[in-house]
Amino acid sequence: MTARLLFQQTEERKQWGPFQIKVRRIISVRKVRRILPWCIIIAALLLLLIFKDIEINKTSNLHVKRSVSRSLNTKTYNSDYSQSQLIINKWIHVKEDYYVYSAYWEYRKTPSFVRIIAIGPKKPINLTTFSCLLKYNNGSIKRSDINYKFIPEDHDKKHISLFFYCKASDIPERVALTSTKQNATHWIKVALTEPVKGNEIWQSNIAVCVRPFFGEFPNNNLQLAEFIAYYQIMGVQHFTFYDYKAKNSIKLLLNASIDGGMPISLFPWNLPTDVRDAWDYGHLANIADCMYRYAKTHKYVVIVDIDELILPQQNISLMDIIKTYNSSWSTLLFRNTFFSLDLPDDPEVKNATIPLTILKKTLHFTPMEPYLRTKGIVLPSKVEIPGIHFTWKSIDNSKTITAEPTFAKLHHYRHRGNKEKPVIRDQTAWRYSDRILKSDPIKIWKNLTIS
Repeated sequence: MTARLLFQQTEERKQWGPFQIKVRRIISVRKVRRILPWCIIIAALLLLLIFKDIEINKTSNLHVKRSVSRSLNTKTYNSDYSQSQLIINKWIHVKEDYYVYSAYWEYRKTPSFVRIIAIGPKKPINLTTFSCLLKYNNGSIKRSDINYKFIPEDHDKKHISLFFYCKASDIPERVALTSTKQNATHWIKVALTEPVKGNEIWQSNIAVCVRPFFGEFPNNNLQLAEFIAYYQIMGVQHFTFYDYKAKNSIKLLLNASIDGGMPISLFPWNLPTDVRDAWDYGHLANIADCMYRYAKTHKYVVIVDIDELILPQQNISLMDIIKTYNSSWSTLLFRNTFFSLDLPDDPEVKNATIPLTILKKTLHFTPMEPYLRTKGIVLPSKVEIPGIHFTWKSIDNSKTITAEPTFAKLHHYRHRGNKEKPVIRDQTAWRYSDRILKSDPIKIWKNLTIS
């Protein structure tokens, strides 16, 4: 070796040590140039994933207590979040394939009790294998008598939505359904359902409940934005959705809407795999949870799907529809009318910039008979067991009323084929198109790049 090389190696040992010198020799300038582009690409992808995860999973004040104001014409409705609307529930395993989700205080019955919303096998239940525990604010725990009732609409599935009843003379803070084979006790917060007496705001409040999300919607969720915009125009104060397996694009749209001040809640619906066959991903349990969740703060609850709009023939709000039927009812139903997506688009809107469903689809079939696929508005204070298409049981035998389709009907936008006759053209929904196109939900949808 030359003296120059020996001097260089000596200086390197002083500065770096033997191990670092070996590393430096292995990594040549040529190799660095070769791997540098890949390092940059990988780093960029990691940053993109981190950013997108933050966007999707940010809390967005989903359940932060706030006051919400929405106006319809000149009247303003206000709604304060209640304790029940702030509770974040999840499905809890009790035994075998029995699961519980949420709990609500039943004040209308004597004796009073806690109602637990659950899913389990469709077979008689041996109640001696279950135990109900009540926890009170002072720390005391009591054991309670227990009973159950199935929600009848099961569509011949193996598992069914049901209620467990835990008898209680006083309102507990929490409840737990346990089994003799279970070691852990999972407490559920008991939510109140009795409205505050003399609460005038409650009298005018309307909430919308939608079945659990799975998958995504066409046109980058335009249908979802259109749905929210329409029911806001119609006077709804709060929207509640449940996340079963919603695509990230849906979460981005809802999070952006909530950040924009819209009264929307998105609750988890982590339905376990072994009871996933319960009809429509536990739709009956979902409806019951949503109805009872808003019983304290909203006098009326609208039970519909994303592709369903309750639409009056006159230019009036949902509250105007409700006031038309001033008798003692618990459920107001609207006859299902299919506006088939398989029928041709209205020729007058071929070049619409934003292809709203209500603009495109104006051909419909004859309204179906009452109770066949109907959807409606319920009074939680008078309903005990809600259903998808009608109420299964009301308090004090309150009656169900079905609106005449000449007054208001359910516009149901879905694939239905084109074989049914006759086909009728109805552009009534067009009266809302300008307001929908100028609405905040549509503006947010336009500003989002949803993949």
